[in-house]
Amino acid sequence: MTVFDIDDTRLQMAKRLGADHVINMLNSDDRAAHLDITRGRGYAVVLETAGAIPTMQSSFELAANKAKVCFVGADEGNHI
Repeated sequence: MTVFDIDDTRLQMAKRLGADHVINMLNSDDRAAHLDITRGRGYAVVLETAGAIPTMQSSFELAANKAKVCFVGADEGNHI
């Protein structure tokens, strides 16, 4: 499991809770790490939990071909 966030404290908590990889999306070096992790294919399942338009859009960029993308708790007012 890979966890993406912009807060290092939350990322370290995710690591302690069992995440295999953590990526800080504010760090440009980290942003490309998902390509190495997935060998360039993208993720088969992407769960987006922030409910913000930029993270919703990133979900599709991170998803593999024919992947499942799920928005958890997304605000109904957000339209992408």
